[in-house]
Parts: sequence; structure tokens; C-alpha cells
Amino acid sequence: MVDPDATPHAQTPVKKRVVKFVRDQFGVSLRRACKMLGFHRSTQRYESQKDDAALENKLKQLAVDRPRFGYRRLHVLLRRDGEVVNHKRVYRVYRSLGLAVRKKTRRKGAAGGRVLTPPPGNRNERWSRIS
Repeated sequence: MVDPDATPHAQTPVKKRVVKFVRDQFGVSLRRACKMLGFHRSTQRYESQKDDAALENKLKQLAVDRPRFGYRRLHVLLRRDGEVVNHKRVYRVYRSLGLAVRKKTRRKGAAGGRVLTPPPGNRNERWSRIS
């Protein structure tokens, strides 16, 4: 049901779904459902007042403009634009949008292989390949 190893922040949405299921299935009150499951009613009532829609739009736009920037650098850009936003909130929204830094493709090496330069034979002899 609820993962005991998960952080309390991660458990709250799961608890809300469980209580909703119990209320719908058995037709009991919020108080009784929470008491049966051992949950606090305050976890059911709390709703965040901040709307993430504006932050989502800005993050999407910044991620399109700068595909090599991760959430940390995008957070810095948001702060420079005057947004007062927590880095943890930026990370949560960044992950919920499915954004990730695009990996660079690895360049293939030269087809011919490496040629070893011979060691110098005498003193003051040029050993580099530069003419």
C-alpha cells in the first residue's frame, strides 16, 4: 500500500488515493477512512496554493532554447529572470515534464588509426611531427 522506505512527501499522494478508494468503495466518511487506515486528516485536506502552470511553461521554453542545460542551470536562469522559485520545486516540475539533458553523441575517431612518432635518435634532433 504505502512504501515505508519512501519519503513522507512522496507518500502523501498515495495516501490520498488510498483514502479516496476506501471512501468510494465503502461509502464511509473522511474521518472514518483516515481512522481505519491510520492516516492524519490534515494530509487529506492540504492543497498547495502555488500553481505550477506558469513555471512549466517557462521551463519548457528555456529547455527548448537551451537543450544542454539541466534543471540546475535552468533554475539559475529563472532566478535571473526574477522568478522566486525553490530548486526542489524546479526539479520536481522538470522531472514531471519528462525533461532531461540530451546526451552528446560520441564522435568516431579517425579511420586510419594512430601512427607512433619515432623517438629521437640523437641530441637536438626534432622528434615532433611539426615541420
